[in-house]
Amino acid sequence: MLAQAGQQQHSEMSTEAQQTHSTEAAVIPIPSRIVGSPHRFRALALARLRGSGFRTRRLAYALGTSVASKVFGVFAQFIALPIAIRALGIDHFAIYAMAMASSAWITLVGLGIGPGLTVSVVAARAAADKRRETQLFASAMLPTLLITGSVLAVLLPIVSAARVTAIFGSQYAPSRYALLHCLQFVILLSAAQILLSVVEATQAGYQEHYRMNLAAMCGSAISVPLIILTGRTAPTAFALLMATQLPAVASRMVNAVIFLRRNKHLRPVTRALDARTSRALLKDGAAFSTVSVGSFVNTSLLTLLVARFTNSATTATFAAAQGIFSLLFGLISMLTVPLSPAVSDSAVKADVPWLRRAYAILLRYSLAYGIAGAAFFAVFGCAALRLWYGKTVAPTQILMNGFGAYFALGVWEHAHHMFLIGLRQISRPSLLFFSRSAVGTMGAALIVRAWGADWVLLSACLLTASTTAVIFHRLVRRELLLLGNTGSPS
Repeated sequence: MLAQAGQQQHSEMSTEAQQTHSTEAAVIPIPSRIVGSPHRFRALALARLRGSGFRTRRLAYALGTSVASKVFGVFAQFIALPIAIRALGIDHFAIYAMAMASSAWITLVGLGIGPGLTVSVVAARAAADKRRETQLFASAMLPTLLITGSVLAVLLPIVSAARVTAIFGSQYAPSRYALLHCLQFVILLSAAQILLSVVEATQAGYQEHYRMNLAAMCGSAISVPLIILTGRTAPTAFALLMATQLPAVASRMVNAVIFLRRNKHLRPVTRALDARTSRALLKDGAAFSTVSVGSFVNTSLLTLLVARFTNSATTATFAAAQGIFSLLFGLISMLTVPLSPAVSDSAVKADVPWLRRAYAILLRYSLAYGIAGAAFFAVFGCAALRLWYGKTVAPTQILMNGFGAYFALGVWEHAHHMFLIGLRQISRPSLLFFSRSAVGTMGAALIVRAWGADWVLLSACLLTASTTAVIFHRLVRRELLLLGNTGSPS
């Protein structure tokens, strides 16, 4: 699951600001025309008036298109995909689930550049500095391209030569070739998505989430009939992977091409590459990449653990429940993902009243939605899974209660984390999230071997409730208080 934020800067930054801001702020400093000007408060007032309406309109666009996009996603998840899964059977669906979980490994080479890049692009646009925009894009894209290509050159031969049964267990020996082909396919697609994420992080700096949402909606609309067709004509794990993943990646590619054609100055030419900018983005991204690792261990690694220590039926049940969890969890991102750049824009302009209103709305939305989601899993989870997936899955009430509790805690944690990114707090929250995820997954490995898959989410729930859910809330309140007193976050 990877988060983004933004606001822009003047090309000339005061020496004092360079010395006093952290590495994160070195990538996204506050404009010197606001910080150092004797007319600071007048400049801030004018910036608020110009930015507030634009910020609110873009949020409205993003929310509207997100709803439409999620409608198609829900249709694919709850209607088309169960049809295909019933045709595949338990064994082939388990192969599909493991391939998707394994593909998350390669996305970790994305280096978390997205949030820092988004915030920096917003700053460059505020200063109307297209040269800086080009420099930022090239300094992010070219290193990412080099790293992704290097990882592919090493990873594909290793995966092709590896013994699948040694990784996933001897029970998958009859399907080892099918699983191998699926792994190779998703690795290539994941590499393409890493490169696309750099373009989308730049586009997020333009506060154009609504365009990305439209692209996602088109991909989901195309995949629905393909999934149904797969279930009726070619019920294999590889065919299902193609039906679910290719339309989404293709639509994102089209969106990226359109965005770059509209902004031709963003071409990633080598002469625009700046080593200092690359180092700053990579250093900031290295901290945020721990979020990608944490998301991986929270979701994909848990599926792999269940697959490793249980059977196909249990793996299929857990993967189906986690699919619904991810889909419902994605609804909160309709607000948090486009909100994060708007928060950064508001923070740079010291628009504290707007920030406080946005935070209050976010709290109400996330709290209500988290409780509603938890109730859904606890009351209707078992019946819903059996209704949608049939005899392929056999959920227990304990497992559904675990998903419900983790959903409520995860929504609260995620909402605060994204708000902190908008306030340019990247490193510390990211490391906290990773630590919580790593320790929780180690506990899950012990639990699944001792008590089975039903209790696998217990450690994650306990750790989230006692660490990040509390700490993130306190950090947001502290940053808002600091902004109100000084006009700048820490």
